[in-house]
Amino acid sequence: MLRHFFITGLRNFWRNKSSTILNILGLAIGIRKVLGAESGNIARKVTFDFLGLVLIASLIAMPVAWWFMGKWMENFAYRTYIGFWVFLLPVIIVTVLAWLTIYFRVRKLANTNPVDVLKFE
Repeated sequence: MLRHFFITGLRNFWRNKSSTILNILGLAIGIRKVLGAESGNIARKVTFDFLGLVLIASLIAMPVAWWFMGKWMENFAYRTYIGFWVFLLPVIIVTVLAWLTIYFRVRKLANTNPVDVLKFE
């Protein structure tokens, strides 16, 4: 029972969090469109801003994961070398998935009418 409330609370938190980010992003995109920016340029700028965060997080996580994996592997009788590709391949996959997701969501926001977004402000 408690687990159900916890999962439901997390789901609602992330749903509201993402909609809040998209609302703020929608306002910023609407203002840029009113000032004359093109949809493709807006989508490209916002996508690269988010991808920068993904790459920074990856650069922080890779050495930490390498260290923890090395410590964990010390307890085994047979040791193996942990190659760089073990960390690079997931970073590439996550970056591509983040790029696709963010680009198409932002492109959809950029193609909306700015009046619809800004009329409540």
